[in-house]
Amino acid sequence: MQGRRTQCPACYASVLIPSRRFRGRPEDRPPRNKRNATEQDPAPVPVGGASFIFADAGGTSPIGAEQRPAVSTFIPSRAVSTGLDPATTAIALRHPPRWTRLISRRVEPRWYHSLIYPVAHVPVFFHLAMMLTVLTAFALLGWLSIDHDRRQSWPYGMLGVSLFLLLLVLGRTLNYFNAVLGLAAEGKVKHDAAIDFAPLQALLGCGQWLACFLAGPAVLFGIALGYWMYCGDLTVIDWLILAELGVAAVGWWLIAILLINVVDATLYVPLPRHVLRTALGMGWKSLELTLLASAVFLAHFLAAVHGIGHLHDQPFTSFLLLCVAATTGLYLTAFTFRRLGLAYYRSERQRRAAEAQPAGGPERLAPTIQKATQT
Repeated sequence: MQGRRTQCPACYASVLIPSRRFRGRPEDRPPRNKRNATEQDPAPVPVGGASFIFADAGGTSPIGAEQRPAVSTFIPSRAVSTGLDPATTAIALRHPPRWTRLISRRVEPRWYHSLIYPVAHVPVFFHLAMMLTVLTAFALLGWLSIDHDRRQSWPYGMLGVSLFLLLLVLGRTLNYFNAVLGLAAEGKVKHDAAIDFAPLQALLGCGQWLACFLAGPAVLFGIALGYWMYCGDLTVIDWLILAELGVAAVGWWLIAILLINVVDATLYVPLPRHVLRTALGMGWKSLELTLLASAVFLAHFLAAVHGIGHLHDQPFTSFLLLCVAATTGLYLTAFTFRRLGLAYYRSERQRRAAEAQPAGGPERLAPTIQKATQT
């Protein structure tokens, strides 16, 4: 819009949009194209039957004088009325600006938008990871300090306080993931969830996740653990069986959390048939997200086990490993839950669109149309 003329919607005067590269008067500016500078553009097409009124460059012409500016991108027009007629105010867009071509026509977010989404909470994730690591170390120290031969009260107190604070921090983190899942499942892609530290809500969040784990995934994890301990030397087939059990348990856990947070808030323990129906309704996206969540869970679980196992002989390295594993685990978990919510939102939207189609829709008429075309 720099260097172009438009009309003031208040006083109807012709206004020149200033340009940083042009410091002189408007009359001294050279023409931008090869045609004559005095040549007038064709009159704009009125919108809604509204009349377009313009003033001259100096703004001295009366309001009723009809003139056309040299170049105009948008032309507002106003007429005296009671204010109840919407046709008296209109805007004719003659030439859309070039920068509008840079705007993406894709309405839904891309997959990497979900990866960028939790970037703003990386410092918060780091603080939560530090608290979780410190509280885990104190709980482990209090547990290892318990001596049954010499009764001491301080290890039990340290263990109890550390576990209680650990549940509070973990519960608020899990509630944040629930909020991310709920917002994404409703299609609110531009909203951000908040993290607070209400004690009762934190304990309820831990209870919800524990109930979803005990409702089915715990059985699969128990079977996988028993098979791993008593099957002897593991072969390729054994590792595949363990991987299938682990992936199925993680997928069941994800869908169960989705059911109690999005589908039915009054549901405390989702049934297996509900989990299976929801997973089949989401299609291949459920399998994709299950594999992603399984990889994230397995990698960070192994890192956490290695760090906890070496806290006594390599404290600095193990503490740093636990902090990094907790930070990246929270980040990737937020990304996974956002993708899970968006996948459920899109599958539900497609299902509603399919149900809204009439009985004789295009799908049922397609074979008849194809046969008629061949004939």
